[in-house]
Amino acid sequence: MLLPGAQGTGDIYFNQMLTLGQDIRIIAVTYPEVSDCQSLANGFRTFLDELGISRAVFSGSSFGGLWLQFFGALFPQYVAGAVLANSFIDSQAKQNFLDMALAMSGADLVTMVNRGAQAKAGQSAEHTQLSEIIGELVGPVQSGEGLQSRLRGLRFSDVAPVIDISAERVALIECDDDPLIDPTMQNEIAARYSRSARHKIEGGEHYPAVLKPERYTAILRDFYTAIAKAEAALVGSER
Repeated sequence: MLLPGAQGTGDIYFNQMLTLGQDIRIIAVTYPEVSDCQSLANGFRTFLDELGISRAVFSGSSFGGLWLQFFGALFPQYVAGAVLANSFIDSQAKQNFLDMALAMSGADLVTMVNRGAQAKAGQSAEHTQLSEIIGELVGPVQSGEGLQSRLRGLRFSDVAPVIDISAERVALIECDDDPLIDPTMQNEIAARYSRSARHKIEGGEHYPAVLKPERYTAILRDFYTAIAKAEAALVGSER
């Protein structure tokens, strides 16, 4: 189960769906434009129940990783494994930025987001692709007001609770040049999950799933494989 950040939809994971999806059932979720992390967690459980999914491996990016911790703390029995990518436990260090984004009109926020992506489009083929994806998603699919609803969740969320599962069932992904999640925020979440694997991606900025898809996908594949083996051993021991 792949959970995107505040910006965009589950389509941001197209690389992972095209590759991992050949061998593993992948569901990339576009969740409601709801600000409250607890409400998202409760609604997500209902969504999983409707799909008949009682246990899965989850990967949440940015805001998706924040509210995934709420879900995992509330419903640990659903969580076979959790990858927290470019994520954090609270947004205190980014409140000025979030207040600025929330004070803008929805249309102006869409313009700012797309201009920021377009400014980097010439740096690499992946940056050009990311710019195109954001242009197709932010505005045409995700309204500025919808984006602000998620940013409001970031701004006013409580500190995320701990996912109370064994350390080897949690993994962290961070990027050395993430413009939104600074080293202090990275270290805070790493201290919380200090015994879990910590993967660093060079040059992934805040969107390693698009900018560094091979490395990102390899981490997810290896993690899923390890969790699948652990789940199989657990089932075998219960027989």
